[in-house]
Amino acid sequence: MRGIINPVFTSRQVRLHTTLKQVTPFGGLVSLIDFLNTLKLGEVLGRLMPFSYSSPNAIAPEQTLFALIISIIVGAQRLAHTDWLRGENTKNQ
Repeated sequence: MRGIINPVFTSRQVRLHTTLKQVTPFGGLVSLIDFLNTLKLGEVLGRLMPFSYSSPNAIAPEQTLFALIISIIVGAQRLAHTDWLRGENTKNQ
């Protein structure tokens, strides 16, 4: 499988292809995230959030909510479990 995807909260494109090496157990999320991107869920959440942060280093509230939604889909039971989806986190996997 090969293709190009557009992440939800950025305009850059990511190249997607399969390899023989296992990379992540969450590879199937690419299709779901692409679907949610087609629905423009990130933009909708951004418009609906009742607050925003003023710090230039803050993560947008809609990105935090989106991460929580995706984490719940993959089985997270609390916000701390969103760490499962980080690409550089290879411990305990």
